[in-house]
Amino acid sequence: MENTVIYGLVVAAVIIAILMNWRLKINLGLVCVVFAYIIGCIIMNMKASAVVAMTPVKIVFQLAAITMFFSFPHQNGTLEALANHILYRCRKAAWSLPLALLLIGAVLGIMGAPNPMISIVIGVLGFQLYKKCHIHPLLICIAAALNGFGSNVLWTQSGTIISNTIAELGYEQSAADAIAWKYFALSAITFIIIALVFYFALRGYRAKAPENMQKPEPLAPVQVKSMIIIFVIVLLVIVSNILGSFVKTSAVTAFKGYCDIQMLCLLGSLACILLKLGDERTAITKGVPWNTIIMITGITVLLGVAQAAGVTDWLGGLVSDSVSPVLIPPFLALITGVLSFFAGGITAVFPMIAPIVPAIAAGAGLSDSTLFCCTAIGGNLTTISPFSTGGATILSVAPEEEQVLLFRGQLLVALVGLGISMLLAFVGFYGIIPA
Repeated sequence: MENTVIYGLVVAAVIIAILMNWRLKINLGLVCVVFAYIIGCIIMNMKASAVVAMTPVKIVFQLAAITMFFSFPHQNGTLEALANHILYRCRKAAWSLPLALLLIGAVLGIMGAPNPMISIVIGVLGFQLYKKCHIHPLLICIAAALNGFGSNVLWTQSGTIISNTIAELGYEQSAADAIAWKYFALSAITFIIIALVFYFALRGYRAKAPENMQKPEPLAPVQVKSMIIIFVIVLLVIVSNILGSFVKTSAVTAFKGYCDIQMLCLLGSLACILLKLGDERTAITKGVPWNTIIMITGITVLLGVAQAAGVTDWLGGLVSDSVSPVLIPPFLALITGVLSFFAGGITAVFPMIAPIVPAIAAGAGLSDSTLFCCTAIGGNLTTISPFSTGGATILSVAPEEEQVLLFRGQLLVALVGLGISMLLAFVGFYGIIPA
């Protein structure tokens, strides 16, 4: 069967899955897995084991480990108490809280904390504050999602993926690092623009603290213990990432390997259980967003089948043969943005699309560094979509009564982000910094 037909079937499968989720409330991921099996095994003659192997084990494990751990401080009121202390400190400038959450996320990102952890921390803290301060809940989602202008520096997971992916395409490591730094600078500017647009559009400046707010009580002993465990985990992750980026010794490399965020969170969960800081059963059954995990798994497997059918080569040929050179930058932003509606932009989509960039740049006479940035930023700006890993993670920690509103709002923000990235690509913004 023609590959273009298979790509059409994949698109149709995603649309049907979304409609079934909307009308019948069936988990999107379950439907996507069924279609992945039909398209992969029956139409493409793939082995079922090959389709199963496309399961995003690392993402699933990471999300489960982090959310389970943070369920314990959520159960014992630590995160709520911390949010109250932050609110009290900012009570005379409550308008700054949405921006402060964005800044905290950026700082954590710069220090090396992984995106899922930042999104969960900012999301949980923000959703403890939004009602008390009359902040639109969508601003909390945006603050949690747009931590990328911090977490895209070279020594973080995202920065490393960008640099290593480009280096694997035959570029010198110094050139790959230069493009990664260019991406960080341009993504920071783009993310800040989008954050400010929605800050004013959603009237974040009208946030205010409760009248006659009393100073919160000191943290209870159980909450102090929770904060110590959180602090130790975050410190180990940050220190290991920074040291691993600047000190190239076997001891530091081994230390960084030991400080894996997933394993640290599992150790933290065990410590919380032993210290009786929360209920284990509640952490597993209610703390872990199983619906979100199933959705992410299904979508990722379906996209994996499309990639096995050669979607990357097809897109490369489509761009080279059918798109005018002046439209190639926004077209690449469009492709990665649409794909990132349903997958992680940096971790999944950029490595998929990056291999076609050098040939397109050479054929159209365009800067390869500019096209790499269009590809990466275009994909990153739509990961707030509720179907993507980042957006789904944030939605999983949102209050249940707000999830329908936020689902629609996250789609809107993703579409606006896609439009802005395409516009900036079209006017040449991503080429203003040489690499």
